[in-house]
Amino acid sequence: MSVYEWLAAAKEGKLSRAELFPRLARHLPKMLIAQQKQTLSDQPPQPLMVRGSQPGSKRLVLFTDAEAAEAIRVQNHGTVTLMERSVLSLLQRSFREELDGVVINPGTSAPLVIDRQYMLLLFCEYALIHMKNIGGAWIPSKGNDLLMIDLGNGYYTIPVYLNEEDAEEICKQSGGGKPRVHPWHRVRERCWELGANAPFLQYGFPEQVVFLEKHLAELCGDQRYSPLTSLEKAVIEGQGTANSWAICQKLAHVGHIWIISDENGKMVPLSKGESFTIDLFTSKEHALSLIATVRKEQKDLPQLSPLLIRAEPFFRALEPRRPIVCINRGSAESWISVVDDTLSHVIRLMDNKD
Repeated sequence: MSVYEWLAAAKEGKLSRAELFPRLARHLPKMLIAQQKQTLSDQPPQPLMVRGSQPGSKRLVLFTDAEAAEAIRVQNHGTVTLMERSVLSLLQRSFREELDGVVINPGTSAPLVIDRQYMLLLFCEYALIHMKNIGGAWIPSKGNDLLMIDLGNGYYTIPVYLNEEDAEEICKQSGGGKPRVHPWHRVRERCWELGANAPFLQYGFPEQVVFLEKHLAELCGDQRYSPLTSLEKAVIEGQGTANSWAICQKLAHVGHIWIISDENGKMVPLSKGESFTIDLFTSKEHALSLIATVRKEQKDLPQLSPLLIRAEPFFRALEPRRPIVCINRGSAESWISVVDDTLSHVIRLMDNKD
């Protein structure tokens, strides 16, 4: 399908924004803006705008090619010139100038109006392409330490930026550090250490948006999203001994795993069974759910919280105690080992990894 066909399909509701926006980002890194000559000769041309959804608001006009802009040029009697610009920079500019969104190909049979809230999603897709190309992100840093931001309610993550200038501005605001490009595997590692699924893009600017876990996985080249997601998929696909080998294989590759810990970061077993049982989780949300469930039954439960830890040293430390392993206990799809040698199998697989 051509760009025109994509826009027509989107207009007819046959193509969602979630399907359209990644296509535009991959195939149209640049678009045309229409600049209108001013009445006074000494005034610079201004980008063509149309009215937004609110009184006094405006939307930026973009064109996919010169043919799409022909009707606008004719209507304005030659006072409009076309300039090719990076879509990513145009979207940033639209946020910072508090525009109400953009309109692509107005005056054609399939114009696309993108309100400000959806413009953020489009910006995210273009940012992904840009950051894939540079192989990392600009981050305010002090040596090898990355700036950390507090999102409130015990949640932390790291900010990532598209360019050195934006990261430098945040360094000035935060009282020090220098902008550095860090590779995506380091970004993912630090996010997991903080218990975050993904970093915060352009934090502190009008175009700021929290990346999703799938975005970070895409940047890290993992089309399965993450080893934890792959583990959760294996858990959902089946329980019992028939699935034990698949679970062990996934556990050997997770890198990090969620547990429930006390205020000192020590694992707290919540199972009351006779056998020593450890609870592992594929997400912070699964761990929080079990904490909430147990707290209803045990009102005097101490302060507990999910903690993302390195899996291998944790497994090796507990393997001599031959624990029963439970994954995502309390959720609709959970898994529990029927024997006590699960970690022994996992460690053997770890030792035999290429």
